[in-house]
This record gives sequence, structure tokens and C-alpha cells, in this order.
Amino acid sequence: MPTLSVRPDKIPQGSYYADSYNERWSLRHLFHRRRLDTLARLVPTPARVLDAGCGSGVLCRLLADKGCMVAGVDLRQDRVVWCKQFIPEGEFSLGDLRTCKLGAQFDVVIASEVLEHVSAIDRQVALVNLSSHMKNGGRLIVTVPSSLYLRFEPVWELIRGWQYGVEGHDDELRHDL
Repeated sequence: MPTLSVRPDKIPQGSYYADSYNERWSLRHLFHRRRLDTLARLVPTPARVLDAGCGSGVLCRLLADKGCMVAGVDLRQDRVVWCKQFIPEGEFSLGDLRTCKLGAQFDVVIASEVLEHVSAIDRQVALVNLSSHMKNGGRLIVTVPSSLYLRFEPVWELIRGWQYGVEGHDDELRHDL
């Protein structure tokens, strides 16, 4: 099972999702670790992987440590900068999932916990665009939060805000499923 052990000198600042993955005996740890480890197991090795909406880069770090070549795209410049520091061997760029053109093909494209931040009308556009980045026979992996998670989202938002200030990795204003 892949594990993420992040040395403090490799993290440019505290990250909610990296901290959640590494911390022990908390609800957020159990949820995020289980989710990310499951996603990492779905990816064959070696593979070239695109993490669409890469956010904090934890999944990219797991996959790079597993031997994958990783790339990520995110709408937020600060997340792209974060990922470039956290996973220097990866390729990260600023872009919108609906319109980005990366000029590359991937064995696996992952959109995990990101489509809920795109309007219902734009989801199909985003999925068609992401599938255009897949090699023939490639794999598209999409996850969205469970309804239970979304019910607890106001609590998660308070915890993230209390611990990390305005850093945030989500579009806290949109969870549209």
C-alpha cells in the first residue's frame, strides 16, 4: 500500500490534505487516507498520470512515489506553485478542466473530488476535454464526495479555516451535485 511520508523541509507550508493524510487517529485522516490510497491502487505502474484539479498534490506525490510520471492541472496558481515545490519531478500547469489543452496524452486521467466544483452544465464539457487527454485504451477515474461528506462539509470548512486560514484547497462556495 502506498504511503506518504512528507519531510517538513519538503513542504513549503502546511497543507490540510497532506497533514490529514499523515496525521493519526482522526476522522479526517481515516477518510482522506482511505480515499487516496484507494485511488493510488487503481493506477497501474508505470503509468503517465494526469491529476485534473491536483490541488494539494498529495495524490500526485503518492503516484510519483509508486513510479508513475505525474502531471497536474489546477485552476489556482498557488496550488500549481505548491505542487511544483512538493513534487519537483512532476509537470504542473494552470488551467481550467473545461478548456485546458496540455499537448500530452496520459495512460490515466483522474478527476477526484473536483467535478462538484463545476456547474452541472459544464461537467460534460470538462469530462469530454479530460478524455481528449487520454491515450487510446486509457483510464478515466472520476470521484465525487458522498452525500454524507457533503453534509459534514460545513464542519470540514471550519476546521480547515481554523487550522490553515485562507489557504483552502477547495472552492468552498460550490459543492453542486
